[in-house]
Amino acid sequence: MEKPIERWESLGKDIGLFVSKRHTFGMDAVILARFAAPRKRDVACDLGAGCGIISFLWALGNGPARIDGVEMQQDGVELMIRSVDVNRLGHRIRPICADLRRYRPGQVYDLVACNPPYFKESAGTVSAEQGRRTARFEEAATLEDVVRCAAGILKDRGRFCMVHRPERLCDCMVAMREAGLEPKRIQLVHQRADKPPILLLAEGRKRCRPGMAVEPPLVLVGQDGRFTEEYRRMYDEQGESQWQGH
Repeated sequence: MEKPIERWESLGKDIGLFVSKRHTFGMDAVILARFAAPRKRDVACDLGAGCGIISFLWALGNGPARIDGVEMQQDGVELMIRSVDVNRLGHRIRPICADLRRYRPGQVYDLVACNPPYFKESAGTVSAEQGRRTARFEEAATLEDVVRCAAGILKDRGRFCMVHRPERLCDCMVAMREAGLEPKRIQLVHQRADKPPILLLAEGRKRCRPGMAVEPPLVLVGQDGRFTEEYRRMYDEQGESQWQGH
């Protein structure tokens, strides 16, 4: 099988990572990394890490001292390993090849974040490329699988943060509660203020009391056609890079 074409993506502040056509990233991962707001003392898990973008964005700032990037596809893990070596981040980021449906780390995390497949297996046009199908469609792991895994590896009151499609809001909330994660915070992301939302950000906490905060929407583009100040500030906080605007 032909090896996927790879390239180096600079994230700024002397940090970058290797990506490929199969394992790349977009705006949703960048927004999720900020929404999760990890603390320096957290032990964190980037679940379904792909090329490791969330792990490396967290490593740009004063994020978690230790991050486990868990990915089931070996070629994605190999990209992460090379990126960790080049950036000399082995003391902070640990790439792990594991199927999240059977992942048992022998420890608990303070924070788990995931950018799961958005579409059910039968929905939409299915990609002919296996790696991209796994990333987009619930073939290898369903939404419920992801949430159950997060609940199983979080400590009590630990946080699970995810990004998904707004039309799956009910599915996300039900999956969290059934797994013992109480929905505590949501935010909708709009391309423009007068358009329907394009993304949903959600946070659940393990074994917490009910009560959910709905944050003001994140709008990406203003009436002048430029990125909004909040969206630009997000990138400023996480470092200037070539991937702004992806």
